[in-house]
Amino acid sequence: TLQRFTLALRERPTAVLLDLDGTLIDNAAAIIDCYEEALRATGHAQVPREVLLALRGLNSEQTALRLGVQRDSVPRFREQYRALVKQRLSEGPHPLFGGVTEGLWWLKERGIPVAVVTSNRNAVAWTVLRRHGIDRFVDTVVGSDDGGYKPSPEPVLKACAALGVAPSPRVLMAGDMVVDVLAGRRAGVTAVCVNASGDPVALAAADLAFPTIVEFFAAVCAASS
Repeated sequence: TLQRFTLALRERPTAVLLDLDGTLIDNAAAIIDCYEEALRATGHAQVPREVLLALRGLNSEQTALRLGVQRDSVPRFREQYRALVKQRLSEGPHPLFGGVTEGLWWLKERGIPVAVVTSNRNAVAWTVLRRHGIDRFVDTVVGSDDGGYKPSPEPVLKACAALGVAPSPRVLMAGDMVVDVLAGRRAGVTAVCVNASGDPVALAAADLAFPTIVEFFAAVCAASS
C-alpha cells in the first residue's frame, strides 16, 4: 500500500481531490452544532457529541438514519440540517487549517488541477470557498447535489471527469474521514487521510496518512519539484 502511494508521488500528480469540512476548514464544532439543532427540531433525543463527530462526512439522510431518526422524520431533519449548514458555514467565520492557502497556491502555480469533493451542496461549498478566498485555486466542486455520496466512488469519478483526468494512483484524494478514504480507494485513486488522528478506521483504510493537511501539501510539493 505504501509502495503504491510512493510510486504515485515519484511523478507529478495528475490531480488533487480534497474534502472540504475538517480537511481544508476547521469547522467540526459548527457541524456538530447543526446536527444537535436538527435533532431538537425533529424531537429526537440528544446524543453525545463524540458520536456526532464520528458521523461527519456522511450526507444528512445517512446521518439521520444512523442516529435512529424515524424515516418519516428524515425529510424534516434533512431540511433543518441543510438550512443550518447553509447559514452557519456560509456566514462563518471558521478558520482554514494552517498551510491550506499556501498549499493550494502552490498546486495552482504548477498547474496541478484541484477539485473539492464534499458532502455539502455545490453552491454552499463554493460560497464557503469564496468566503475564505480560496475559490480561485479550485477548478471544480462535486457536491452532494451533483449525484452520489461518499463513500461511493461516484463523486470521485465525477471530479476526475470534470478535471479531464483518468482515475489512477497518480490522482490523490485527501480527506479526514473514512468516507473520503473509501471513496478514493473504490474509485481507484490514491486515498490519503489527513487531520484524522481521532479516526482509527480512516487511518487504517488509507493508502497513506498525514497528521495535518500542510504535511500532505509538503509531500506533494517534495515529490513534484
